[in-house]
Order: sequence, then structure tokens, then C-alpha cells
Amino acid sequence: MYRIMEDWTDIRERVASGKVSKRAILRETGMHWKTLKKILTHSEPPGYRLRQARPKQKLGPHQERIEQILKEDQLLPRKQRHTAKRIWERLKEAGFTGGYTVVKEAVRERVASGKVSKRAILRETGMHWKTLKKILTHSEPPGYRLRKARPKQKLG
Repeated sequence: MYRIMEDWTDIRERVASGKVSKRAILRETGMHWKTLKKILTHSEPPGYRLRQARPKQKLGPHQERIEQILKEDQLLPRKQRHTAKRIWERLKEAGFTGGYTVVKEAVRERVASGKVSKRAILRETGMHWKTLKKILTHSEPPGYRLRKARPKQKLG
């Protein structure tokens, strides 16, 4: 009912400026006081929200494996890391019966949330942070050693 932005902002402005009291808005609109509270706390209408996250029945036993693959991939150059499709294929080999989209969304969540952190890699591998930095940043461009070893020819 109160999902139209104009109504939402109108009520917020009227109450914030002190022109109308909260009780008068409730009488005028007939809305519940909890609805008015939401209008005053949120700058725009909140969308549909789940109370609890849906259980991931098929992916559940394989989530640890996905995290392990992503942690191992942090040590590899970007081009050599697993894609969501490749992770899905590896899970299928291990007996996973779910679809690709479920795996893709799980990978996206873990990468976006930062659950696979550099600090965790350092703790697990025991390597020095400078070594990890070299591995992740690739300070030398491809073919650097070849160009350096070969002297330039003079034309002319």
C-alpha cells in the first residue's frame, strides 16, 4: 500500500517538519503504528525481506569444498583460478547432484563477502606476507626475463 515513493516522502516530510503529529498521520491514513515507524526509519520503502535464509539442501555438504577451492585459488594468478563452472564440474565428479546456478551463486557470495581472505591464506600456509604479495600482484610482466636476457639489435 505504501510502496509509492511520493507517499513515503510526503509522510516523512510532514512528520519531520512538525506540521503533523505521528498520531494524526495514523488517524488520517489508518495505517498501523509499526508501518509508520518503518516509514520514518527508512528513507525509501524496503523491499521483500526473508526472515531466515533458505536452507541449501543440495549444496550444504559441498560448501566446505567450495571454500577450500577458492582459498587455494588465491595463491594462483587470476587467469589460472577456477571459474564457477569448473568448480561445479569438480563437485559433480565428487557426487554433487545440484545445478550450476546454485554453485555459481554460492561462489559469488563467498567472493563478494570476502570469506576467502589473504590473512586466512597466510595463517593456513604459513608463508610470509611478502611472498604472498609477489604471487598475487605479479610484479614482473609476462616475458620479462626473455626481454631482459636478449640484447637489443641496432638497426642501421
